Amino acid sequence: MQYAAMTTISYMDRLLTLHGSMEEHCQPYHLYVLAHDDLAVMTLDKLQLPNVTVVSWGVLMNSALLDAKDRQYPHQFIWTTKAAFLLHLLEDGLDRVAYIDTDSFFFGSPKPVFDEIGRKSVGITKHWFSPAYHHCHCNGLYNGGFVYIRRNKYVMEKLLPDWLDSCILGNEGPITDQLVMSRWPVMHGRGKIRVHTIEHRGMNVAPWNQGTYTMNVRNGQLYASNWPVIWYHFHGGVDDTKFLEPIAPVLVFHGYEPYRAALMEAGTKLAVL
Repeated sequence: MQYAAMTTISYMDRLLTLHGSMEEHCQPYHLYVLAHDDLAVMTLDKLQLPNVTVVSWGVLMNSALLDAKDRQYPHQFIWTTKAAFLLHLLEDGLDRVAYIDTDSFFFGSPKPVFDEIGRKSVGITKHWFSPAYHHCHCNGLYNGGFVYIRRNKYVMEKLLPDWLDSCILGNEGPITDQLVMSRWPVMHGRGKIRVHTIEHRGMNVAPWNQGTYTMNVRNGQLYASNWPVIWYHFHGGVDDTKFLEPIAPVLVFHGYEPYRAALMEAGTKLAVL
């Protein structure tokens, strides 16, 4: 399976941690990394990570994206380039690609998710907000931390260009990318393209939805209720005390602590470059 992720130099420890978890759980795979600054490019060139291809941010730049870069907040611009990066990879010959946020970490094989998606053209996942995060529904129905895209004429000529144009305009604010995704099943799902809302609840588990599950461990595998956790989205970092509701103790011990240790290991590796 082919994946896409993006990083800056300040997120390099997260990228290394994601990569380490993919080496363990995602074989065979290949990860395409969009490096958003020159120092990130140079660092990745030194690291020579297995199963990784580095794409420099300059490869994507055109007049529209450069204009957006001048107008948008840094994080907003990074999210804007997500659509451009996926379009670039598919134009470059990939048949399908799954974008995943750099602050994600695999705890199990993603095969069940791709088996569920099957031959559908697009796979997206809901936020599944817990009650404490109910007010966050304004951020969109779907989370932009995972987007699966399969190449076909409609995706290449309609869905991805429209998504990119909307993100460049940014009329809906910093999270335009997610708000546009909320309309995909209606805009693109009527006989033109199959947009699939992923039902497997063990993917993209995150601080904003962990309260909807009973977190537990079975035979060494972390579970969210009856769903084996495939990957956890560590949005907000590893300080499990600052979220709107307490992180379940079993998730702290079997999720946050291993992730914190992996980040420390990545930081040590980066420090000696």
